[in-house]
Amino acid sequence: MNTPLLERTGKRRIPRKYLIGIATALVLALAAGLALPVFIRARLPYDAKDYERAREAGDDDRILEIYHALRQARSAFPDKKQSDRIKALDLEAAAVIKKIEQDAGQKSRLLISSAKTGGRLSDDDINWMELFAPVAGREMTGASEETIEQYLSGKMAEEDFRRFIGEMIRIPLLSREFQAIEKGIETVNLIKELLGKAETARVSEDYNEEIKIIQKILSDADLSGLESVSAYLSHRHDRAWQDFYREQIVLIRQEMAHRKTYDASIRINRLLNRFSEDPELLSFKRDCDECNPESVVTWWDPVEHLAVKPLIADPGRAFDGDRYQAAADQNLLLGVEFERTLEQLYERNYVLVDSRSFATREGTLRSMPCPAGKKPIVLVLEDFYSSFPRAESGVAWRLDLNSRGQVEGVLLDRDGSEKFDRSFTAIGILEAFIERHPDFSFNGATGVIALVGQNGIFGYPVADVQDLARQRGGADMGVDLPPLPRTDFSANREKVRAIVSALESRNWKIASGTYNRLSLPFVTVEEIRQDITMTEMWVEPYTGKLSALYCPFGDHIEADPDKTKIYTESGYMLQSGYGAWPYWHGGDGYVYVSRTFLSGAGLRQPRTVNLERFLDAGQVMDRESRPLGNR
Repeated sequence: MNTPLLERTGKRRIPRKYLIGIATALVLALAAGLALPVFIRARLPYDAKDYERAREAGDDDRILEIYHALRQARSAFPDKKQSDRIKALDLEAAAVIKKIEQDAGQKSRLLISSAKTGGRLSDDDINWMELFAPVAGREMTGASEETIEQYLSGKMAEEDFRRFIGEMIRIPLLSREFQAIEKGIETVNLIKELLGKAETARVSEDYNEEIKIIQKILSDADLSGLESVSAYLSHRHDRAWQDFYREQIVLIRQEMAHRKTYDASIRINRLLNRFSEDPELLSFKRDCDECNPESVVTWWDPVEHLAVKPLIADPGRAFDGDRYQAAADQNLLLGVEFERTLEQLYERNYVLVDSRSFATREGTLRSMPCPAGKKPIVLVLEDFYSSFPRAESGVAWRLDLNSRGQVEGVLLDRDGSEKFDRSFTAIGILEAFIERHPDFSFNGATGVIALVGQNGIFGYPVADVQDLARQRGGADMGVDLPPLPRTDFSANREKVRAIVSALESRNWKIASGTYNRLSLPFVTVEEIRQDITMTEMWVEPYTGKLSALYCPFGDHIEADPDKTKIYTESGYMLQSGYGAWPYWHGGDGYVYVSRTFLSGAGLRQPRTVNLERFLDAGQVMDRESRPLGNR
């Protein structure tokens, strides 16, 4: 039944044909939206194929158009979203630009090279170089600068260089630079001459001299307008400093390892002028500042030399009434006496210096640095050899190295047993004293060891001839020798090398006391030659070339120029004999120095050798240990 309350209330339906139309429109709109990026997708104005076609056609205008268009396109890429597409296009554009620049640069170099070898550039060449200056300007400038460098380094004749200048003036990009060179050719030629001297210094690896020459050019020459010349000089200057640094830093490291802090500080300060923030140099400088004296003066006077023979380490053995007692009492010091000597030298403001610091390699004297308020002295451990008689006198039988690599003396008892201690040798006593008083040593100095080689080196025969000599010396004693193992020459040689290395690391200088302990004034020239040959054969292979001679017994040969000449010609640029006063002279190919011998006899009669300047003999002598009748 139809009533008003039951009337239809639903909305009117949209006809099907309209729905289909709307759906079709939406699909078309979506398709258009998806297709639009394809039509507006980013792309380059030109690609590599466009450039190749222009290059093959010789169309320079087209090449420049491509070059500038691609550069402009790349400049816009940073403002775009960095999609993979943009990144790929940027790489593609960069590759084409690089190819254009390389090709233009190669052509520029060929043209400039032609001018360098005497060719004349055509007007078309000049126009092309002006046109392509924005593309290949760096290569043009580089090629011209290389030619300038060739001339300055002496690899190009002046006539050819002048002709080259004339051609470069025609190129607008290079005209101003080469007009200045043409105008300042006299200055350029003077620089060229000085650089020749710098190159000579460089070839001889004298980088410091090379730096000085170039610095003088940079400070004295008028380089106005000569940018390429100035740049080349700066490059040479930088290179010289780098070479100098590489050379010096090796020496600095070596000197610091050897505690030669004064020598190292000079090199360090020189390098810090250029490399002011180098961390290694700054660290080394701090160490040097802690070790070096506050003030150093130049010393011109003769340097004192004080000599001792190997020490008595066992007084009871030395002074037991045997036939060696008198000689030991007269010639040798006890270990405690040597230590007291060091204490008195230290209290009297003596300071150890290197035995070569006052002599040149050419055998001439020179001044030397010395801490202010100190007196330089060289300690000489002379007559350094071992023998059975010396072992019987309580002297170290040989040297050895302890677990810390320090040199120690070895005492040989009559039963063949051995005792080891640093205090058994003057080497160990002095090194220990320096450890307690580092300011007693200037620039890491220790002392000199003058070897006698006939019985071996540091107590080790390295050849049959030395072993036999030692055995003969023992046989002459007329007593039973301590039982010893068979000599192992190979092991001995290795031990000697190790000891030499340890001594050198602590700045000991090894010298000659002659091979056979010769009294040089009383032997023939031929005997001296033979002795030098024996040293060369059996000592120097382990110590290195010896260049100092400390005449045995202090018997110098200054009155015999033929004998001194033999030693000088054999490389002994320092020679020494006994004297009661400091004395030296040089100039004959060697330096002579006098040394004062400190012995038991000298302690009893110190005035005979003027020992009072070094020590108070009464405070040094160990009267309790020495024979009663000689106290």
